[in-house]
Amino acid sequence: MLGTLVRLTTECSGDTCLIDCQYGACQNSNFRCTRGNCTVNGRNWNSLQSSTISCPPDGLCVVNCNGYYACRFSQLTCPSGGNCVFNFHGENSADYIGQSTTISCQDNSTCSIYCSGRSTTNYRQCYGSRINCPPESEECSVECSGYHSCQSSTITCGRDNECVSCSGLASCNSATITLPNPNNEVANLNCTGFSSCWYARVTCPIDNECLINCEGQLSCNWATITIPSSNNEIATLQMNCVGLSSCQYATITCPSNNECTINCSLTNSCQYAKITCPTNSNCTVSCDRQYSCNNARVTCPPGDHNCTILCTDPLSCQGLSIINTHNVYLQCCGETSCTGSAVTPASTECPYTY
Repeated sequence: MLGTLVRLTTECSGDTCLIDCQYGACQNSNFRCTRGNCTVNGRNWNSLQSSTISCPPDGLCVVNCNGYYACRFSQLTCPSGGNCVFNFHGENSADYIGQSTTISCQDNSTCSIYCSGRSTTNYRQCYGSRINCPPESEECSVECSGYHSCQSSTITCGRDNECVSCSGLASCNSATITLPNPNNEVANLNCTGFSSCWYARVTCPIDNECLINCEGQLSCNWATITIPSSNNEIATLQMNCVGLSSCQYATITCPSNNECTINCSLTNSCQYAKITCPTNSNCTVSCDRQYSCNNARVTCPPGDHNCTILCTDPLSCQGLSIINTHNVYLQCCGETSCTGSAVTPASTECPYTY
């Protein structure tokens, strides 16, 4: 156990290696585990700060960063063949654990990264971190469950179809997330925490279906969602804005050549959102509750493809702006649902009984 401020260069080559650093110990250190199982603990204030940790290629490697500023500015590497667990867990007013840390998981490795905390007194785990999953890895996941965890971080996924989970309050806030390109599966992003994914910049995969669920209140406010152009017919986008005010002011750019579905299912869910439909495919925007698409802007396909906008609440689409109106099917629930829209509704029948 190391409890004083020391700078170490240590190589572990035995079957089992344990490194335990407390109270500011092991700053600017270099730990390299070459074989067997390896555990590195950074406990208490500033331990393992600005350090380099390399895991073994053939055993289980667990790095625990638990103290205030623990592992901040450090570099953690999981090599090819490695099985690595990186825990950034705050307790008892332990903030900024893993701040600006770089985590590199290499091909054929298994990486599990946990950025978590227990209360409002410990937060911002993995703040501003850079997490890189290998392009071909199907076992690299990042769980952002602590308050403000993964905020302002950059996360690049591999092929794990549920690579990132943003469940903590304000988790993934202002993060840059490149979603996975899984083999014949849907790439998922779940923003379930209050104001999680706020101002996030999310890029969907180029050759797979992309599903984004904004379930928490204010979860995807001001988020920017894009999907690169692709001729692969399965590269579609479905975005479910099912939390209260979940996609307000969001900018959503659909794939150019594939279908796109945006579901705005709760009050204010897509208010003031900017939705750009595909250029060469069909687009559906569903506005199911009061104010759900008020003052939103929908740019419909310029060609012969269908643009369907369903305003199924008497107050769901007031002030809706529609660009490219020649091939739009607009359904408005009653006379007030689409007040201010320049498009004549194809139907004013309400599909539900209120």
